[in-house]
Amino acid sequence: MKMVDFRKMMAVCACTVALSLAGCSGQETENVQSGASEPVSSNSETMSGTTSEVESSAVSDAAESETAAQQEAPTIPQAYAELLDSYYTALSENWNGETLVEKGMNLLVQDCGEKPMEDIGFSITDLDGDSVSELVIGTVGLDDDYCGKLILDLYTMEQDSAQPVFVSGERDRYYYAGDCLFANIGSSGAADTAETTFRYADGKMEDLGYVTGANGYVQMELTPFGSWRS
Repeated sequence: MKMVDFRKMMAVCACTVALSLAGCSGQETENVQSGASEPVSSNSETMSGTTSEVESSAVSDAAESETAAQQEAPTIPQAYAELLDSYYTALSENWNGETLVEKGMNLLVQDCGEKPMEDIGFSITDLDGDSVSELVIGTVGLDDDYCGKLILDLYTMEQDSAQPVFVSGERDRYYYAGDCLFANIGSSGAADTAETTFRYADGKMEDLGYVTGANGYVQMELTPFGSWRS
């Protein structure tokens, strides 16, 4: 009887030990699996956060660049824009002399260059530094003595209106000589020619009383009219 009880006790102990070992093994397996998954989750979250930061930075940089470009872009007075539209149309449609006169455009545009959209250009700039922008219309890259470096029209703004400072004509032409200087060649006939140099300042032309030869002419930086609406 005692032997049977002893064997039962041994069997119970063996089962207890087996169950204990199985529980420890399962716990260790669970811990290993849990421990292995945590770094993966952490790395995934880190990569996701880094990607979001890069994308956010790129969007921010693009927005700042667009804002800077908008701030740097000059505002064109409406009166100048209307003049440029008229010139663009006249040049692109090759208006004849009669139409040019009717619309108040410079007749010399039909005499200078074979490709008017490339050979005639414009610039909106503050020539004399008085915080008022001028509109300059002239020839671009022509080499002949008559049309090369010729300034057709110079306008300034007065109370939101474009006012001509000068308009070149066949017998009264202006050539840019750099530093707000303009060489003027005028004549009332073949035997009567007058030449002088003007300085543009404060919206007015000042006669300096000396002649600037053709070798003193300077090509003003102008944008060809073909780019006006592009």
